Amino acid sequence: MLFNPASTGRQGLKKADLAFRSQWANVEGGPQTIAAAFQSPISSGNAGYGMNIIKESVGFDRQWFAQVNYAYHLRLKDEWQLSSGIKAGYIRIDSNFDRLITPQPGLPDPVYENNQTYDALTGGFGLLIHNTRYYAGLGVPVLVSGRLQKNQFAYPLLEPHWYFSTGYVFSVPAADIDIKPFVFVRYQRAAPLQSDVNVQFWYKNRFSAGLAYRTGDAVSAMLEIMLLPELSLSYAYDHTYSEFTKIGGTAHEIILQYRWLKQDQKVQSIHKIFNIPRF
Repeated sequence: MLFNPASTGRQGLKKADLAFRSQWANVEGGPQTIAAAFQSPISSGNAGYGMNIIKESVGFDRQWFAQVNYAYHLRLKDEWQLSSGIKAGYIRIDSNFDRLITPQPGLPDPVYENNQTYDALTGGFGLLIHNTRYYAGLGVPVLVSGRLQKNQFAYPLLEPHWYFSTGYVFSVPAADIDIKPFVFVRYQRAAPLQSDVNVQFWYKNRFSAGLAYRTGDAVSAMLEIMLLPELSLSYAYDHTYSEFTKIGGTAHEIILQYRWLKQDQKVQSIHKIFNIPRF
């Protein structure tokens, strides 16, 4: 939902997520993200609504995002579903140059001598098509922005960022294993095209492990497990393989997700536990 609002409420369950990510753990002031999300279907599940709240810290910058999402799900033939979604949000960026570390502290720079606060309104959209095994989606969380203040530092953040994802689930019934290869592609005109090539393995829909390769940056390992019928825990570890690994080190990400199960869904044993979402 953060990258593609078309997925909002798609699974027909209320869900809440809490996530934390620490990037380049060896660097003082390295990127850190704290994010919370909630989503719910509307009426019969043909639509959904949700929200994202995010705080990011990068060096002397602090960024806050509050976003609302809406999606409509159109049921097609043969279990296919086409979803479209919109996203609206508010962004605040606080650049506190007192946190800036320079080779010669105390030398004033007229560009950076005053702290900056910047506010903007944003809007974006997304599309998603899927069935029970395949999905493909395109999301642009910030397609347009209304700059509430003129400020040179915030412009790149408010440029459109395009995200494309696709994946397929293969089943191996004899081993109770599902295998999902998937690709996640990011594009922004001022940066190189970047892709994540991933594969995940599920065992009895209760535990998953996977590996990922991010072009020009890192390799990752991922784990996910159902702690309770309603609660899952995910962890990802990134190892940077570029020259920056000598400085930046690793990254860690943790996600907790809670789902409100339907009242008519009974959990009789661990083998009947609610499945980890495929996507």
